[in-house]
Amino acid sequence: MATWMKLADVVVVAVLVTGVSVAWRDARKEQAALRAELKTTQQALAEATARQASRDAAANNLVEGLKKKEAAVQKPSQVVAALPGVINLPAPITIGPEPPASPPSSGQAEGGPTKAQAACRMEFNRKSISLLRI
Repeated sequence: MATWMKLADVVVVAVLVTGVSVAWRDARKEQAALRAELKTTQQALAEATARQASRDAAANNLVEGLKKKEAAVQKPSQVVAALPGVINLPAPITIGPEPPASPPSSGQAEGGPTKAQAACRMEFNRKSISLLRI
């Protein structure tokens, strides 16, 4: 019976040693994988930090430029004069005398449509009629 107990003890110790060594090996593999992931994450963070720094520099330059323009403009008339350089504004609407009528070009009757305009109207009418049929 003592030999069976010694044999059981040896088997238990062998199983425990095997289990511990397998767990240790798996922990080492997991640790290596985590180190690799940490390295790639740190590289991505460094790249993102560099991109953010360049965006911050561009934003700071824009703010400085706007502050200079703001300091230069003091009167409302200066604001109105500076607006076209900052944003795209539509052409102003003016009401004035009608421009003189140009002489009719060839193919155009006095005050009538040109041949191209008439052709466009005919094509438009055909399409409208075909849509009505549907």
